[in-house]
Amino acid sequence: MEPEKYAYPVVGAMVVNPENKILLVKFDAKDSLYGLPGGKVRWGETIEDAVKREVKEEVDLNVELEGIPMVQEAIFSKELPKREDKHYIFLECVCKTNSSEVKLDNREIVSYIWVEPKEALKLNINSFTRRFIETFIEIRE
Repeated sequence: MEPEKYAYPVVGAMVVNPENKILLVKFDAKDSLYGLPGGKVRWGETIEDAVKREVKEEVDLNVELEGIPMVQEAIFSKELPKREDKHYIFLECVCKTNSSEVKLDNREIVSYIWVEPKEALKLNINSFTRRFIETFIEIRE
């Protein structure tokens, strides 16, 4: 009998800097799509602690969680390289930072940009990030 499989809770961090720009990242040099920093919530970890840890690990920024305005699901999505066989529940978090000084971990993330939210929609971004940015803009207006 095959073991039961479960969805993975994952935090996505919409990091907003003092200039009200958001951070977009690329996870692979061959990948043309921008996304958001984030990752799996560890066993026994709060969503707030998870998003703070993931952002610190991946881009070396300290953030404060402002809210979780959106939840999305990715079930066997071909948009997520090397993750097509997974079921993710994205807990989309808006976070503030007092700095724009990114230091990449060079393990998971290979490049980044700070961009105005409306300008981000003109870039090549994955559909999950696009929906989150659209929601973010709608909430802020």
